Amino acid sequence: RVADDLVRYGAVHRPRLGVGVKDVTAADAETYGLPSVEGALVASVQGGSPAAAAGLQPGDVVVAINGQPIHSGTELTTTLAEKQPGDAVNLTFYRNRQRQQVQVRLGQFENARTVASAAPARPTSEQMLGFSVTPLTPAIATQLKVDRTSGVVITAVPALSPAAGAVGRGQIILSINGQAIKTVADVERAAASLRPGQIVSLRLLDPDPQTGLTVANYRIRGF
Repeated sequence: RVADDLVRYGAVHRPRLGVGVKDVTAADAETYGLPSVEGALVASVQGGSPAAAAGLQPGDVVVAINGQPIHSGTELTTTLAEKQPGDAVNLTFYRNRQRQQVQVRLGQFENARTVASAAPARPTSEQMLGFSVTPLTPAIATQLKVDRTSGVVITAVPALSPAAGAVGRGQIILSINGQAIKTVADVERAAASLRPGQIVSLRLLDPDPQTGLTVANYRIRGF
């Protein structure tokens, strides 16, 4: 398919669903009522993506694409990679212990040629802060065992990001540089106000009751 794309278009057309996924654990299977410890757990959904348009939510567990079983996050990614942008796929997933199905029309990632010709863009909030986030849903709150059903939770901290070692996955953001954080949009606004190389200060709620409320201060990249 890659060779065919290069011949036809001069670039590889990569299909885009717009989710961050991870492998299902035994705890996930029990929490979401799965028949087995298999599937791709949706950890985050990108705003404006095909997944968001189809109504997928963090906490959904994809178990099949067009009837083909999906056993892991990696298998979901590789199966989608075989599709073309614009293809309609049927996703079978579990939500609230119920097996459901939805059709999604895949989008397209920008190819290298498009990105190279575009004007330099401001770093995203994830690039600026060094971590990614998702809304705190009741399902995620149950998984984290926190007495809170709204807010914003950190879903991933890349090992080489400026936030590595300062914040951790599963922590709930209460404020960034004194700005109260209640939604993902609040995080994006706070990140937009930062300058490259600036020190950022976060107030966090750790799911570990022995840690509880905590703070993190670190310097973001200079870009």
